[in-house]
Amino acid sequence: MRALALITLLQPVCPVFAEGAPFLSFELGGQTLEMPPEAIASVTLRKDYSDLDALDVTLIAAWTARMADFTQNPQGQMMAIKVCGKLVAEPALQSQISNGRFMLSGEYQTVHAAHAALAKKMCLN
Repeated sequence: MRALALITLLQPVCPVFAEGAPFLSFELGGQTLEMPPEAIASVTLRKDYSDLDALDVTLIAAWTARMADFTQNPQGQMMAIKVCGKLVAEPALQSQISNGRFMLSGEYQTVHAAHAALAKKMCLN
């Protein structure tokens, strides 16, 4: 079984998002990777390794290679994760996300708000 990259959410998702912002974006080392809602294959709410609520996110095959290239040399770099233009996490990335699958974990409210937006593949107002 492949290991999952674990990303911790730092702040809650706000119900108000920037107009016209990318659905999901990652900022790492001065570069940005923007993804449309269609890039998400699945989002599952589950428990992480600390028994806290977490999101198991899987990208579609077409976005897996892009994510792998984007996270190729991450050792300890901070990666900003935004949903609909709103910063929802800024973790230190520990390893390359090479299989298109990663976990987001954090506070209960944050995880559930992010799950709602990602699962519905739309920005919430």
